[in-house]
Amino acid sequence: MTLLLIIALHSNNNVTCQEPASHIIERALDEPAHLSTLPSCQMPHNHHVKRRSKVVTAMLNYNFTTPEVQLRRGLTYLGSNWRLRRAVHKLLSEPAPELWVGVIGGSITQGHTVQHDEIWFTLLQDWLTAAAPHATLHFRNGAIGGCASPFFVLCMERSVDAQVDILFSEFLLNDGSDDGSISRNLVTWRFERVVRRSLGLDSKPAFVVMHVYPHAGATELSHNEHRPFHWGAEDTDGAVSQYYDIPSLSFRTASYRLAMFKHQPGFTFQELMIHDMIHPGVNGHRVMGELAIWLIQQTAIDLLSRPYSTADEEQAAEPMPDPMMAGNEVPTTPLCFATDLFTPLVVSSHGFLYTDEGSPGNPKKGYVATAVGAELRFNVSTSRDGVPGSKVSVHVSYLASYQHMGVASITCVSGCECEPTELDAHITELVSQTYLHPLLATQSEDCLVSVMVVERTSSGEHKVKINGVVMSERTEEEAKSRRPDDRFDLEGAFRNQKTL
Repeated sequence: MTLLLIIALHSNNNVTCQEPASHIIERALDEPAHLSTLPSCQMPHNHHVKRRSKVVTAMLNYNFTTPEVQLRRGLTYLGSNWRLRRAVHKLLSEPAPELWVGVIGGSITQGHTVQHDEIWFTLLQDWLTAAAPHATLHFRNGAIGGCASPFFVLCMERSVDAQVDILFSEFLLNDGSDDGSISRNLVTWRFERVVRRSLGLDSKPAFVVMHVYPHAGATELSHNEHRPFHWGAEDTDGAVSQYYDIPSLSFRTASYRLAMFKHQPGFTFQELMIHDMIHPGVNGHRVMGELAIWLIQQTAIDLLSRPYSTADEEQAAEPMPDPMMAGNEVPTTPLCFATDLFTPLVVSSHGFLYTDEGSPGNPKKGYVATAVGAELRFNVSTSRDGVPGSKVSVHVSYLASYQHMGVASITCVSGCECEPTELDAHITELVSQTYLHPLLATQSEDCLVSVMVVERTSSGEHKVKINGVVMSERTEEEAKSRRPDDRFDLEGAFRNQKTL
């Protein structure tokens, strides 16, 4: 598929506005002076032009299966694209750049029913690794099945590298739908929060939205649960993309015409999705991956014709605008302390040993005890700026499994008060997952919590594994004072959420 570089050339250039990008790049490699005649491309060093041209040429070396017109349709908002231009500029301009690319989302991006190398983010990773062998690239798939965007507002650091340059997101399916107006739209409110949280990270990453089909959106008209094209939050979320000037990609828009009207082989709903018609299959992931590849290709071509400049730097210096939805601020400090982030909070661990029970590339760290009387103590701040005297939710993260597991009591030792409670880590489902056990504590800068293994057990054994703690963003009373569907707190973040 030919990619076109749309640029305005001086009248003395024998090139049309529709000349394939590869032709211009090849000419730049042979005669960089050609490129320097572009009004926006007066570059002082031809070797910079050559390096950029060679990298872009390598980046264009991809055979798309999705028709180009659908890729163009699927790029639903681009805007100034300055953050992604900055990241790709680093890739093109530095002799040995280092780049971090991440993604947050739910079971689709985690790879439900598809192989790892078939996940759309892995397709992007494989392509970019091959296209930029001169670079040191770090990729991190931080998606968690069954997880909606409020989880990441609290626990972003768990899934995203601190140095991240490009951060993709996929939440439309798990965030659900709200047919209210945009000013009162619960889903769009949530979406704005994860956008603000991501853009506010210290690395100031390029944030790219990957929209997917809503529930029953990828179905024929005859399907008993069919939802029309406009169903779901993609279009209201689009206002957030425009407000914050962040690129948006749409799996729906890139494939809908092919599936619904043309019934094009390879792009029918039955071929794009798995049997549940909710999660994409191999073909669907390929469309999503190619949308991401297409966006980065277009950004690279744009940089070749319109180099990174002071105008981009001026955009970078601008502060984030106030929330689009009044009062929709997000926490600026970590509220989710898991595994290595949890260890600094531990005050004492008698009988609990910090252990990694996982394998290389799949760590499963936590404090493990197997004997009655073992005690783990940790200290957290439950102080909030909300209603004085109101309590704060503290969720203890622990391993639950069908064998070996025991029971632990949880109490507040000093600095704060809470009702004593017990967590039973033994479950009947044949799975091993991390669960969250809640307690309400009074506000305190130093709330000392104790977890102690007790005699009672339903498995016959006493293993308890604690791997973190998640704090509420607001006090209990403050959450109640907001409109009922605004409680973007632990309750909303962990609804249907078992895995941490």
